[in-house]
Amino acid sequence: MFNYKSKEFADEIADCSYKNYKNCLTCKGKPRNNREWTLLASVVMAMESHESPIKLKVVAMGTGTKCIGQSKMSKEGDILNDSHAEIIARRAFLRFLFHEIKSAYSNNGSEIFHLQSPEDGNLCVLKPGITFHFFTSQTPCGDASIFPKMTTTISDCIGEECKRVKPNGTDYPLLLNDEPVLKKRKIDILKYTDHLQTSFSNLEQKNIEQLTGKTQSIQSFHAEDIFRTGAKCVPKGEQDNHAPGAGYHCIGVLRIKPGRGCRTLSLSCSDKMARWNILGCQGSLLNHFLVKPIYFDSFILGKCPFNQEAMYRALIGRLKEKVGLLSLPENYHLHEPIILQSCLKFPDGREDPKNLMDKNSKNENHDPCNTSIIWYRSGNESFEEVSVNGRRQGVTHKNSHKVYSRLSICSKEIFAEFRRIMNISVKFNKIPLSLYKFLNKDSHSTYHAYKMAANNYQKVWLQLRKGALKNWTQKSREQIQFCIEEI
Repeated sequence: MFNYKSKEFADEIADCSYKNYKNCLTCKGKPRNNREWTLLASVVMAMESHESPIKLKVVAMGTGTKCIGQSKMSKEGDILNDSHAEIIARRAFLRFLFHEIKSAYSNNGSEIFHLQSPEDGNLCVLKPGITFHFFTSQTPCGDASIFPKMTTTISDCIGEECKRVKPNGTDYPLLLNDEPVLKKRKIDILKYTDHLQTSFSNLEQKNIEQLTGKTQSIQSFHAEDIFRTGAKCVPKGEQDNHAPGAGYHCIGVLRIKPGRGCRTLSLSCSDKMARWNILGCQGSLLNHFLVKPIYFDSFILGKCPFNQEAMYRALIGRLKEKVGLLSLPENYHLHEPIILQSCLKFPDGREDPKNLMDKNSKNENHDPCNTSIIWYRSGNESFEEVSVNGRRQGVTHKNSHKVYSRLSICSKEIFAEFRRIMNISVKFNKIPLSLYKFLNKDSHSTYHAYKMAANNYQKVWLQLRKGALKNWTQKSREQIQFCIEEI
């Protein structure tokens, strides 16, 4: 049996992702050596059975660091707003899932899904032994990136075995990379907080409040400053104090990514990944074809500045105390993935030695790469494209309205793929019940209409926007009312 909670598993996932990046992606869109860096994210499928050993396969991958501002957003859904690696990898994963669902409905057979009978709803269910694991080479922007910078007396454990510190003469591991601290000790947040208070008699109260998910400025044992994020607090929520040192940020709040020029509407990767842990990563359109949401079983990080407690707080902890107030439909819950860090570093990342330029150099800059790469498996083949400013690389302004200018993961193309699968389900008389009401309507039902028809998904999402994820920014109605050409 494969141990999904081990450090070795984290290294396997990272190594698998790096090899796929090196061997399966072309050079197009990758950073220029010694001039640029980028971030990498991937979705790795694990297939386990009694007959054969565990198999790992990268099924989706993305690179990128950019977002577009509100003024550049399209009413037609044909521009990708958020090109951070994590978001591209997740949207590429949607294309992988769409292909597998299409195979299931067209009687070709899917590698990962069983199709239920009409009596059970004509829905897809994952085959036993299949899990999905999300890898990112860098700590996600937003809340997960806010944590103390330790002095030389305390290691921040970047991809290494946890070192022990001796506050008041007591050995205690500050971080545990093998699995989330709270799971390993099998105690809840409050008990863990009490344990820290006992072990670190001079740990300041504000750090205790950090671990319980409350919104306070960070202070920490021997910490004079914190790692900071470029993501800004959402306008209607609590705002950063911008105080010197450790009081610069507040924690546990929703944040918006910075963009080129004007502000974006894109929530931070920390916020979006937290949302996946309740709603699933499949989105509302795919939800029509699935028995239950698809959750990632683990989040794996590459070697980078990292803090286990901050990751737990951002992705799980800040939702945990509020999820009990929700009325969740069947199959929805707060999923608690394993959080691990690998000791392997991404070769084209920001901290790689070859990307640390000579400070005396006047001719070269070490900048984030302007391009993003989208890659995903589609059956026995794979698909790759490069994005710049939310469109395919090489598209001129004159041709920007044409179909070939669209990225395969933009909302309009994902909607088009959804409609293709719907048409196949009708052809083979396997249409899900939630889509019956669209059969007698014309083909101009909007993207928004199909999303809203995923009733259980929308019920959960509405509750989150009123509570745990209050003040989540929304696109204007006109930006989600687009249709598609005839399929």
